[in-house]
Amino acid sequence: MAVTARPHARAAHSLVLPRRRARCTGGARSAARLEGPAWWAQARARGGAVGAAAAALGSGPTDAEREDWARRAAEAGGNNDSGEWSWTLNWDRITENILVGSCPRSVEDVDTLVDEAGVTAIMCLQSDACFEALRIDWEALRAHAFQRGVVMVRVPQRDFDKGDQALMLPETVRVLSNLADQDHVTYVHCTAGINRATLATLGYLTFVVGWTMSDALALIKAKRPQAMPYVESWNIVKGLMTTGRDEELKVRSRKIYHRRKEEGMHGGSDDDWGAAEREMISEQFARRLEIDRCMLRATRGSPGHETAHRLVDAEKSLERVRKEAQAIIDAAEALKTESGDQGDLGDFVASPWRL
Repeated sequence: MAVTARPHARAAHSLVLPRRRARCTGGARSAARLEGPAWWAQARARGGAVGAAAAALGSGPTDAEREDWARRAAEAGGNNDSGEWSWTLNWDRITENILVGSCPRSVEDVDTLVDEAGVTAIMCLQSDACFEALRIDWEALRAHAFQRGVVMVRVPQRDFDKGDQALMLPETVRVLSNLADQDHVTYVHCTAGINRATLATLGYLTFVVGWTMSDALALIKAKRPQAMPYVESWNIVKGLMTTGRDEELKVRSRKIYHRRKEEGMHGGSDDDWGAAEREMISEQFARRLEIDRCMLRATRGSPGHETAHRLVDAEKSLERVRKEAQAIIDAAEALKTESGDQGDLGDFVASPWRL
C-alpha cells in the first residue's frame, strides 16, 4: 500500500506526491463553461452552463444534466483555479496511488486516463441516473478498460444524497482498500469529482490509513480545491462504527495515553480518544480486507478465474498483432507511393487483410 498510517499528525504531507495540475481533455463535447462573477444567477436563469456542449452534442444536454451542472457549480463555489466553472475530464493526484476526478464519458477518455495519468484501476461511483443524464454507456467503457488491462469497478451511489452516500461509504472504502492492497493506481470518480469521489478518499485516508479527519480533508482540498465531500455522511459512518464501543475505547485510549507519555508526545484526552477511535475503525476495515483477501485466494484457482485471465492475455496478444500488421501495411503503402508501383503490392494493401 503506497500510503501508510502515520504515527504523528504532523507527518501528514510527507507521504504524498507534490500536487499535479489537472489535465483537461475531451474537446468541445466536454467544454461547457460558465464565466464571470454572476455565474450562479446565470445558471439559475439558463438552467446551467450548456452553450458549447449543446452545439457539440447536437440535441443538447438533458434537463437533468442542466440541473446537476448548476448544483455542482453551486457546491464547488462556482470556481476552480482558473476562476471559472468548466466541464472537462480533469483530475488531481491526492496520494501516490489515488487520483480523483470527473467521469470518463468515452473510450477515448479511458485511454487518456491510462496513457496520461497512468491509472491501472478505475472506481466509478455514479448511479444509473448519472449515466442517463450524461448519456454514458458504462458497459462499453468497462469493456474497453478490460482490453487495456485496467480493472474497472463500480460502487453506485446517488448524487447529492447524503444518506445514500453514508450508506455506501463503508463499501466504497472497502473496494478502494482492496485496490490499494493490490498496488493499483486508482482513479476514483463520480460525475464531477466534487462530492462522492472525495468522500471516498476521505473515508479511505481516515478509516483505513488512520489519518485524522481534519488532516485528510485539508490534504484533499489542497490537492483538489473544488472538493466538497459530505462530512455529514462521514460522521454518520464514524458514529455507526463506534456506537456501543465506549468500554473498548476507554481501554484503548488509556493505552494510547500511557504510550504518549512514555514517548514524550504532547496531547490531551481528546487526542487520545480520537486516536483510539481511528485505531478501532482501522482494525475493523483490516478484518474486512482480510476476508476479501481470503475470497480472492479461494477464487483465483477456479476455472472461471483462469478463463478470464486467458481472455485478457488473448485480447492483449490480438491487439499487438493488429498493431504489428498495421505497421507492415503502412510501410507497404509508403513503399508503393514512393515507387509508383500499383502491382502486387498495391493489391495486397487493398486486400481484405487491411485492418
